[in-house]
Amino acid sequence: MTRNRKTFSVIPSLGISVNQTCDMRCVYCPPHGEDIIRCETFCDVASIKSLLEAAKERGVSVVRLTGGEPLLVPKRAHEILRRACQLGFQKIIFNTNGTRVRAELEWLTKYAGQFECKISLDSLSRPNFEKITGVDALANVLESIHEAKHKLRITINIVVTKSNRDEILEILDFCEYNGFDAKIFDAFDFTGVFRERWKQCFCCIDDLIGTLEARYERVGRERLPGGRGIAMDSFKLGANKLLVVNHHGKERSTRVFSSFCRTCPNFPCASGRFQMALRSDGLLSPCRLRPDFGHHISGLNRTEIERIVNRVFDQFEHCTYE
Repeated sequence: MTRNRKTFSVIPSLGISVNQTCDMRCVYCPPHGEDIIRCETFCDVASIKSLLEAAKERGVSVVRLTGGEPLLVPKRAHEILRRACQLGFQKIIFNTNGTRVRAELEWLTKYAGQFECKISLDSLSRPNFEKITGVDALANVLESIHEAKHKLRITINIVVTKSNRDEILEILDFCEYNGFDAKIFDAFDFTGVFRERWKQCFCCIDDLIGTLEARYERVGRERLPGGRGIAMDSFKLGANKLLVVNHHGKERSTRVFSSFCRTCPNFPCASGRFQMALRSDGLLSPCRLRPDFGHHISGLNRTEIERIVNRVFDQFEHCTYE
């Protein structure tokens, strides 16, 4: 493991779980999405807007809206995305499985150019798509992508599993033909929370890197804005970009950890510190895997939320690459 003991502070991104319900049952996802556990309540949108404002004032430049499937609650998703766009974050990411993009495209298009729409696409085979996602929705997702491709900035997210390993190049051809950026991930084990189900679908992508190097021009390695997170392999995909996130590879890249991480039983985990995460019930934590570090913001006023954001930021000081 590479060690560099010079410490530095990280400005995290902000990840917001808009909701935890999804209309797919993907083999690589925990049952309740990025919330991991079942939440009984929703954080009120007013508190989320105050959080966005406080995060912007602290220098956060990247916001990611996710779920669950955020477009299952379109009014809620719309209000949160609109406020993020109004505040002018440098990068806003909207993660979706694509099933409802076409139905909600009219209001999504209002913010075209202000956010990146990341759509999951793990197979171009109808039977295999259903095997991976639990639903027969490939035609719907492809129609949504077709409708949106000239209106939204789209990146295709691809999670490599045992079921689709042999399809990856075909999906990348689809991305290159349509002018989409692409991002490949190995399935994340959520540090044991999801371990048994993860074992059934996980596919190591070490050998895939060599396949990609033989086919595409390698650009190098890059991190998330601000030097956060895991170093990703970067390739040219025609006129676009392909990034590869290899959480569990033999030659794991250096990650960012803070001094708080060293007392964690999961240290060193596969992702490291890179964002503060808001659960759909309003728990804001510097690590989505450690809710015990979190603070509930739902129903609080702006001043109280600012104090919580400052406390969370404390856990992004004294960081090192490991």
